[in-house]
Amino acid sequence: LGACLSAGRSHREGGRWLTHVDQQCVTVSLLAPEGALLGLVWSPAQSGTAAGEEWGEPELLYATVDGGAYVQRGSGAPEEARLGGASMRANVVHLSDAPCGEIDVMANLLRDTGTGMPLEFTVASETACGGCDGLLRLFRAQCDVHLAPPHRFLQQTAPPAAGRPSPYPPPPVLCAFGVLLDEAGGALRDVYGETVDYNAAADAALYDSTTSVLPARGLLACQEVMLPYFARSTRAAFPVPRGEIDAVLDQMRLAGDWTAPLAVRAKLVGKDGWELGLGGVGGVM
Repeated sequence: LGACLSAGRSHREGGRWLTHVDQQCVTVSLLAPEGALLGLVWSPAQSGTAAGEEWGEPELLYATVDGGAYVQRGSGAPEEARLGGASMRANVVHLSDAPCGEIDVMANLLRDTGTGMPLEFTVASETACGGCDGLLRLFRAQCDVHLAPPHRFLQQTAPPAAGRPSPYPPPPVLCAFGVLLDEAGGALRDVYGETVDYNAAADAALYDSTTSVLPARGLLACQEVMLPYFARSTRAAFPVPRGEIDAVLDQMRLAGDWTAPLAVRAKLVGKDGWELGLGGVGGVM
């Protein structure tokens, strides 16, 4: 821990400290123009949770870029942080909110083209705080994947309950777990497999769907080796909003003015090599 804080002090120039406190964790992160550099999460002893689970000892997780990730539980000695390992029989997926129909699409895609292992789903309790619960579970061997779908899919299922915390972590938590996951062999991405701009997230109005990337693009956290399988499925299950060009083309089809022989033959490829269609992600018209 001392080495972690010393590294933070050495990077202090040009960086800024972000802090967050709630009933589940205390989080400190150091954010510089080049990205998150340090993450520290302290979680007090938990007992009698709404989900019927107990985590009986406090724990401290900390990491610096290129310095490794460590966890200290109770009065024990620090040890290297590890991810996943929740079940020998299935990949355990922790959902930030009630399941939506797109989760079934994702599950079917994973079974057909993914890891081949069965899936088990757990849902955050109503008292879970701002996405921290699922991210902590990754380090407690209580889940293998944490998924927070884009807000527009959650709204289609059911409006947020009054007083229920947002399923998306605030910037200090996001930055801290970004460093922790990277250093522990994990990955923190949006549901389309793209990296998260921590500086943009920190400067955006908190949870504002028009300026913050998290509600618009969701969050996916898992071991890095699992990311291609899950990102491929979540990318297809949670299509991006249709753009203005799609709306224009829809109007042309309805008016009978659309023939587009070129578009039928065309294939658009994004910067990540995935095929894009004019009608949305993942297909060709």
